[in-house]
Order: sequence, then C-alpha cells, then structure tokens
Amino acid sequence: MKKIASIYINTIAAILLLFSSFNAGAVHFVGADMSYRQVSGLTYNITVVLYVGCNPVSSVLSLTMPMSTPEVCIYNGSTSVGTISLHIDSALSFGETSPHCSADSTSCGSPTSTIPGVLRFVYSGTYTLPSTSSVWRFVYTSNNGPGAAASRPAAVTNIASPDLGSIQLIDTLNNSTSANSSPVLTELVPAYFLDSMANSYSPLPVDPDGDSLYLSLVAATNGTFVCGTIGGPVTYVGTAWSPPTTSVSAANPITVTAGTFSFNSTTGLLSFYAPVAQRSVVVYNIREYRSGVLVGTSQREMTFLVLNTGSGSGGGISSSTPCFGITGSYTGTTTLAGGCSGAHDTLSLAGSIDGCGITFQWQSSASGSSWSNIGGATSASYIFNPASTGYYRCALTCSFSHLFVYSSPVLVPVSTAGLLHSAISTPLDSTCNGPQFDVYACGATSSYHVTTYYGDGSNDDHTLSATAHTDYTHTYTAAGTYTIKEVLYNGSSRLDSLTGTYEYLYCRTLPIKFYYDANSDCIFDAGDSYSYIPVSTEVDSNGTPIDTISAVSGFYYKAYGPPGTVYAFRPISPIGGMSISCPSGGVLYDTITAYTDDYSIKYFGLNCATSTSFDLGEYATFRPGPHNAEATIIANNSYCTPETGTLTMAFSPVKYVYVSASPAPTTIAGNILTWVFDSLSSTLPPKVVNVSLYKATALDIPVGDTVNSSYSITPFTGDINLANNSTSRHDYISAAYDPNKMSVTPSGYISAGTQLQYTISFENTGNAPAQNITVVDTLSGDLELQSLKIVASSAVMNVSRFNDGTHNIVKF
Repeated sequence: MKKIASIYINTIAAILLLFSSFNAGAVHFVGADMSYRQVSGLTYNITVVLYVGCNPVSSVLSLTMPMSTPEVCIYNGSTSVGTISLHIDSALSFGETSPHCSADSTSCGSPTSTIPGVLRFVYSGTYTLPSTSSVWRFVYTSNNGPGAAASRPAAVTNIASPDLGSIQLIDTLNNSTSANSSPVLTELVPAYFLDSMANSYSPLPVDPDGDSLYLSLVAATNGTFVCGTIGGPVTYVGTAWSPPTTSVSAANPITVTAGTFSFNSTTGLLSFYAPVAQRSVVVYNIREYRSGVLVGTSQREMTFLVLNTGSGSGGGISSSTPCFGITGSYTGTTTLAGGCSGAHDTLSLAGSIDGCGITFQWQSSASGSSWSNIGGATSASYIFNPASTGYYRCALTCSFSHLFVYSSPVLVPVSTAGLLHSAISTPLDSTCNGPQFDVYACGATSSYHVTTYYGDGSNDDHTLSATAHTDYTHTYTAAGTYTIKEVLYNGSSRLDSLTGTYEYLYCRTLPIKFYYDANSDCIFDAGDSYSYIPVSTEVDSNGTPIDTISAVSGFYYKAYGPPGTVYAFRPISPIGGMSISCPSGGVLYDTITAYTDDYSIKYFGLNCATSTSFDLGEYATFRPGPHNAEATIIANNSYCTPETGTLTMAFSPVKYVYVSASPAPTTIAGNILTWVFDSLSSTLPPKVVNVSLYKATALDIPVGDTVNSSYSITPFTGDINLANNSTSRHDYISAAYDPNKMSVTPSGYISAGTQLQYTISFENTGNAPAQNITVVDTLSGDLELQSLKIVASSAVMNVSRFNDGTHNIVKF
C-alpha cells in the first residue's frame, strides 16, 4: 500500500433537559394520581396529585398551582350525580419529587440546572355518596378551575398531538358490600431512565385493606373539562419493536429494543431497554380484589423520561460526564504486583467523587464487552488475586436518581514465569519529563533485562530488580503517536515481548484534531472519521494572532508563555463544501498551566455545507527508473455531494509499457489509462491509485533522460475549481529510487518567492498493515515556515512543527 501527501511551502459537544420550559401561566404536567379513602360510612376523601415540571419556578409556584381547584365528577354507572372541587393541601404540596442529591440543584431551584425538576401538588376534598353501588366512578376531568388545565407537554413522543389533549383519570368503587380505600403508591412520579441500557419501574402499591392487587397498563384518555361527558382514549404513535415492527399501544407504550419489554401484573414492575430518548405517556390501572370480587380501581398517569445519553458504556454516559447525583471524572486505575498469577493487585478510582448516596460495584470481563458483577467488591477500591487476564471497571450509582457511570476499563494481565507486564504513564510535572515506563516480569532472575525500542529510532536496556521490576523515563523530541516495543531477555535469550502505541504531547503541546461529525452530535465517537480535507487554522495568544498552521486530520501546536496564557484556534479556510460545526462558535481555547503535559485533545467537528457543488482534484507523483517506473495518484472531491469522476493518466509509450495497477483501470488504450470512481465525496477517504510500468525496449532507459506524464480528472463542466483537475509532469530518470522518500519540485536554481511542492511517499510491502508512520524533515532557514500548506493526503495525517533551538523541524 502506498501513501502520499502533497505540501506547498514558499521560500522566505446533554443530557437533554426532558421537561418543557414554562411561560408565566403555562404549566405542563408530567404525571397525575387519583385515589380515594373512606372517612366514614358513605363519606370519602378524594385526592388528586399533580406533578409539574418547573422552569422557571415562578410560573408554577406563584401563578397557577396554588389557586387550582381540580374538578372530580361523580358517576353512578353512566349517570352523573355530582361534582366536587378539590383544594390544595399546602402541607403536602410544593415538595420536589425529582430524584437527586440534596447538594445538587434542579431546574426548580436554578433555571440553568441540567437536572430536570418536578414539583408535587396535592389536592383533596370530601364527598358523601348518596347510596351504595357497585359501579361508582370518580373522573378527574383535567379542569383545574382558575388554574391551568392539566395539559401534556408538546414533546411527548408516543401519542398524537399531545398538547391538544389533557390528563383524564378514572377511578371506580364498589361499596355495595363493604367500604374500600385505594392503595398507596409509594414510588413517586417521575422516574428517570437512560437510553441504551436496561431500565425498570414500579409504583410499589401498598393496599391499606390488604386486598389483592392486579396491575395493568391502559390507554391514556383526554379530559373533557366538564361533568356529564367522559373523554376517549388518545391515539398512540411510534414503533415499539424492531424487528418485527409493532405499533406502540396502551399495553406497549414505550419504544424499546425487540424482546426487552416485560410487565409484571402482580408487582407492576415494568422492564425495558430503550434504544432512543423519548417522553412516553404510561398509565397504570390498579384493580383491587377482595374474596375474588372487584372492589375498586385507581389510576396513575406519568411520563417516562428517557434521557438522551448517546450510546456507549453506562447507557451512554461517558466516564467524564457527570450524571444526576454523581459529579466528577472517574478513571479506573490499577496498582499491579507484576501481573503474575497469584499476585495481589489493587483496583482503585482516580478523580474526585462527589455527590451523595454513591454506591460502588466492581465488574469483570474476559473480553471487555460482557461484564459481570464481582461479589463483595462494593468499595471504592478492590484488592484481589487475579487468576487470569481480564478487564475490570467500577459502576458508581446514585441511590437517589438510580443513574450511574462506569469508570474507564483497565486491563489486568496475568502471566506465568518469564512474561512481561508494562504500563506507560505521563506524570504531571513542570520540567518536561518524558513518559514513565513501569515494567514487571514474573519469576525474574539476576540475568533478566528489558530492551525498549521507543519508536523514535532510539532504544536502551534496563536490568530488572530483585522484585522483577524496573522503571525509567524517556524523552521524545516531538509530539506524536509512537509504536513502542519491549523485549524481555534472560541473558541473550528472548523470553517475551510487548508492543503498543503511546501518544506523547511533549512540552506544552496543544493537540487539535479535525473530524467529520457524521451524526452531528459534536462528539468524536463511533461512525465519525478523521478529516482528509485540508484546513488552515489561525492561532492567537491572549488575543494576538501569532501563527497560521495547515493540517488535514490534526496538528500538535507547541505553546509558549506563562501559566494563564490563553491560546485560541480559529479555522479560517476549510476547503470546499465542509464547514466547522463544532464548537458552535468555531473557536477552541486552551490555557497554559504550570504542568507541561496536562492538555487533552480538543476537536473541531466538520459538517457538510448546504451546497450541491463539486470540486474534483488529482494529485500525482511519478518515479521513473532505467528498468521500471511507478506512479501514485490521489483522486478526491472536496465537497460533500457525491460525484462520479473519471481519472486519466497518460505516460510516454516510447519509454514504458503498462504492467499493472491497483485498483485496475476501467479502460486501457495503449499508454492511456482511465479509472471511473463513483461517489467521490469529502466525507469519504480519497481514492488512491498505484501504477507500475516497465521499460518499453530491451535497452535500459539512460540515466538523466527525461520522461513526461500527464493526469486529469473530469468532468470539467460544473467543477468550481479547475486548477487541481490537470497535471503535467517532467521527470528525470534516476539510477535507483526509494519508494519511501520526500521529493520536491521545481529543482535547480530557485528564486525568492517560488512555491515548492513537496511529495512524501511511503510504501508498505510487508504482509501486515503499517501503523504510526513518521516523516521528520529539517527545513532550510530560507523557507517561510508559515507558508506551509497541506494540499492532499491519502491517509489520516497529523502535523507537528517545532524548533530545536537552531532548526525549524516539521513532523508528518
């Protein structure tokens, strides 16, 4: 596989808040209960509980809810016999039911809080029935008198036009043989859930009369606001199971992953796995049986709030994202005694752990994909004797909200005598020390030693101590990703080796990366890819522009200045049809700290601009020799809209004949080769063509002779930039050439102001993919460093510029 890059240089990302905002006088309800309790004889206390999302608080507290008088209609069968207006019970109202820690503030206490807030308002009144009956019905009509009607939020997802309807509840009573009181629901509204994880909920009913309870999910109904008329059921919308596809219904009201929905009619336990965020209205109906006779029913309507957390471990909540009741960043760390079978290992959590009611549960996995709880491992640290290699993590759960996060998994390797375990870390310091290597072996002897190849062309050797351990540091001269190999020797005999990669940020190096944000969530995650589109970025320090740097996939910027110096990175020229979509302001900031290596990668997300234009381009290099020649061509489209391009190469038929190409040409006509590429787009990697030619005659081509070749990509019509559609090359025959090289044109005497085009070529002829390829070049002092501009690249490529005190150096 060949890689190629062309460079020009001149000489001299919420959890979503799942409750609506409220304007003054406008209240949206996320749940309601209705129940009754016998006072004496035919007299009953009827209670309606309304649950209201709040933001801002004033609209809920001071305007609508305190003066509300919910109306309940009394029916004997289908005959309306009376009505009662309930009044607020101030002692039981105004309380917040949002599950959160007391130290946290919800939207009820702070309009800017990301924790949804819900307030509970209780209304009650006493009504004396005129007689006994087996068919009494109590109907809450959604009419709250001078208060706001109990309308549902417009953002409810599982019923049609939710904001055009309102909550209606219907309870029944059979007091023909004995009195009855409704069960008490001990689990309050609301319940929060996470998408992409297993969830469950039950209202936890307790019956004061000891009746047998049977729970079911029934259709939500719309209130009519008047007595004498009872509203009908809502219309459900959405898809519950996929595959197969079954419509959402009263009994299956939630959009779930196929086969994950279950409901227990005895306990009311509803279990499900929601693949997407949603607001689904769910209505519980509770029937009470006494000696096999139905004596009453009661209802609860609530909105299941499934929070949009993305996909990933912990239901999509990343280890650096706080969830309700848990704040801070959690990273799994491990202190290993060599990684050997039977050795004591300690797992612990790094980072602050704030919040309240936090519980811990360590989990293990053989592969890092399927996890199991470890019995008894419920503290912030876990000491154990691993018997085999495996992954470990900790689940931190808030007992108030039941939401949780996972720490980052760690691999605990377990080996037998003569095998290696190694860890690489970057200690925080202010003196530019390199990474720390901690190496362990099992069953070490005095002749054990480790040779480490650092991936920058250097290596050294370290003797293991009596405890089979050695630690050391290494200083890299430039930021980047390095492939490191450690080899364990017993004398001169090799016993074991470890190979891995390490991304080093060097002294005060600020890493910036560009990616195509395929799902437009401003997070570099699964499905996204690093950019192949060149971007020029302006750099300023404390508000003063100081530099411009060109890159494709990203760059490492060496920063200067005392702690507190603020650097700003502002892309100024994304090519073609791409634009910076993240962050929203188009600028990334980083601040110099006292530490030299405490800088995380910051990402610019690119997305497609609204354009149907296209800009096809070709970038070619040709390497001619006396016996054979090779060409490498990049074909791309710098706009998003897919375009079919026809690439053509013409070579000298006097000097060479065609041998092969990868991919094979679409057509071959003597010395003219063509390829037709569908769907060229800036959102996809460019097409790379490698061509092999052989001398056309029995005689070798003389060294120093010239050879011409030309390249083009069409169509020209409609292409908004024809400057990169055609190239003609004039190359000299060399006695030998290296497929891994950097070349430059033009050559010979070069006057000031001339633009030079560099081409870096890399060829992997082995049987495994090459990784972390590095090209380092020391630039002449006669070159203008700021004019460096990336033109095209066939692979993901990062750029680093630095000065060693004397020379300007560029690392690709």
